[in-house]
Amino acid sequence: MSVIILNQKPKPSKKKNITAEPVRDPKRIEWAMRRMLLKLQDPIKQEIEDLLAQMELNPTITAAEVGRRLDLIKQKYQIQFDTIAPNFAEQWVQQVNGYNREQTMETLRKALGIDVGAVIQENMKQDLDMMMYEAAMYIKTIPNEMVLKVADRVLQHYKGIPMPENRTLIRQIKEEFKVSDGRARVLARDQTAKMNCSISALRQKAVGIDKYIWRTSKDRRVVGTPGGLYKKITALHKNHYKMEGLMCRWDDPTVCSRDKGKTWVKRDADMPLNHPGDDILCRCRPAPYIDIQELKVKWSE
Repeated sequence: MSVIILNQKPKPSKKKNITAEPVRDPKRIEWAMRRMLLKLQDPIKQEIEDLLAQMELNPTITAAEVGRRLDLIKQKYQIQFDTIAPNFAEQWVQQVNGYNREQTMETLRKALGIDVGAVIQENMKQDLDMMMYEAAMYIKTIPNEMVLKVADRVLQHYKGIPMPENRTLIRQIKEEFKVSDGRARVLARDQTAKMNCSISALRQKAVGIDKYIWRTSKDRRVVGTPGGLYKKITALHKNHYKMEGLMCRWDDPTVCSRDKGKTWVKRDADMPLNHPGDDILCRCRPAPYIDIQELKVKWSE
């Protein structure tokens, strides 16, 4: 059973419902994970750069030989990443979970106006394990992605096809490394945000919070914002601008309410049919809508 432990009995209140602040993303954890991902890539880059330097010194080296050595680099680091990815992912998820737990307590304290001693939640292990598995799978793809991009450029070089902007092979590979670094940054940001939103959903539902208010970042980067940077919606990222302030239900992401839950309607065709944080790089967050009578609480005597 999941329950909120209060350090004092709540005082009678006329308020039946309270909208709390959403738990913000743990940027420090995101930045730390980004640094670790970039650091993991450094040895792969170095070995590839050493191989390319040997190609310059020995023009007679064949494409087959370069391909063979690239494959050895990939195999070497794939074994390493397969080994470290589960532990890396576990650390990642546990850090986000700890942060979310503390922030959830603070959010409830401010919303209820009393000290929250703890949020006890059971049966989260399976959900956390799934998050770890997903993060680990993404991490394991890094060596293959990096080496394949390099292999494509090396093949292009041996075929005599010019590189973009007439770059040398080595310069082009450095550009490919920038793409890999960007992918690591996206992975750190996207997975950290998804973990945080998913854990928020689990905690809210477990303690009796079955509704939330959709909150966007309210800036020009919100998809669908008129005159914004991403005013054109896509099939992968629909109109989040229209979701701001709408009440939503955890049990049905296809509906919303514009009258505080009195009536529920199907979302418009251009609206997302999921929850905040589900889309890639989504910065929206669920603000808990607390029905005090439904909240699962106990208080210290």
